[in-house]
Amino acid sequence: PYKRYKKTTRNRRRKARVTNHYHRLGVVPRNKFTNTLTRTKSTLNRRDRYSSFGNTSTTAKHSTTAKPLPSPPLATPPSSYSGDPTISHTALAHLLWKSTLRPGVDAAIDATCGNGHDSLYLAELLLKNATGYSELYCIDIQDCACDTTRTKLEELLLDPAVFEERVSILRQSHSSLPNRPRAPVGLVCYNLGYLPNAEKSYTTQVGSTLQSIGHATKLLRRNGLISIMTYPMTNPNEDYAVCALLECMALFSSNQIDWRQYLEELGPDPVVSENGSHDSVRNAVKEIAETIPSGTTWRV
Repeated sequence: PYKRYKKTTRNRRRKARVTNHYHRLGVVPRNKFTNTLTRTKSTLNRRDRYSSFGNTSTTAKHSTTAKPLPSPPLATPPSSYSGDPTISHTALAHLLWKSTLRPGVDAAIDATCGNGHDSLYLAELLLKNATGYSELYCIDIQDCACDTTRTKLEELLLDPAVFEERVSILRQSHSSLPNRPRAPVGLVCYNLGYLPNAEKSYTTQVGSTLQSIGHATKLLRRNGLISIMTYPMTNPNEDYAVCALLECMALFSSNQIDWRQYLEELGPDPVVSENGSHDSVRNAVKEIAETIPSGTTWRV
């Protein structure tokens, strides 16, 4: 009986020491009712009262002047989802444009300017705070789109001379691009489909889009960028044609798959162009392959 009493007393003392130790640390030991260490309210108040963690007040009993380590700098989060390149396709496109274009040196072509949002971003990037020979070409077939783009750019560019000399707003189809701008073309961008909040009968067509992309390959400088936004839900044929064309262009420099073999396996495409042809993609790829310099590499 004495040994059992001695063992029980020893266990009780050990448990009391552990419990007091946990309470001094500000936590409650685990038990069968909880599986986490929770801080008691009284202990938190006692820690706040006896340690100031950088507070130099003389009323603190154990104050310290050591400052906490600075936290590592974090990237500034975007103000909205529309500005997050991991979520918004437009934000991702703008990020790629910014990494490609050289302000004051390159020219940019917005082949479907629409409401002028992309043209406004390009003007801010190339013309607002840069001196040099950068040019901006805005193309759209609708008068309302050209007027809206002009109004936005005039509000941004305070100098009328800069606007008249380095900005061109062309009311025409995107099938024909400017022949030879004075500055090297670093970007040709497309936002296909129809103009939002406008007549939906005016929409980009497969044949004119493929023809425009072929013209863009001739104008683009080395390490330039062609940016194309397609809409598979509203125009699946155009999305298919653009994707097939770009995949073939990426195979021009491939050592494993011949682009001609890819075209043969592609079969008759389901796209019907303006002239009723089912070979619009095939004809566009062959025309590009004949006109671009040999050894040109395209990355999609």
